[in-house]
Amino acid sequence: MELSGCRILIVEDEEDIRETLKDFFESEGCIVTTACHGKDALNELRANEAPHLILLDLMMPVMNGEEFVSHKNAHAHWNQIPILIMSADHHAAERAEAMNVKWCILKPLSLNHLVSMAEEALSVA
Repeated sequence: MELSGCRILIVEDEEDIRETLKDFFESEGCIVTTACHGKDALNELRANEAPHLILLDLMMPVMNGEEFVSHKNAHAHWNQIPILIMSADHHAAERAEAMNVKWCILKPLSLNHLVSMAEEALSVA
């Protein structure tokens, strides 16, 4: 699936990163919603049409990425939405694997790499 027309939820506590990603994916034709932590992301899932992809930071206040994944996966309507983890934690890949999340990218982000991973995640969803 190509990016244009995709609904993406970006869950990132750092506003500059969140807004940069939002602007970038909107310029690619995506419909983007954002959340600043996991609890906010759950509210976005409840309030809006389910996204095709979730870009998720792990280390956030209020509700971290791992807690969010646990809550998301408990809902049948949301548990098939692919997640791409974005984290500065060098153990993020192991943490992603423990959550059964296939896609993980380390910060600082390369937009080209992020796009190719997003396209890969969308192609198998």
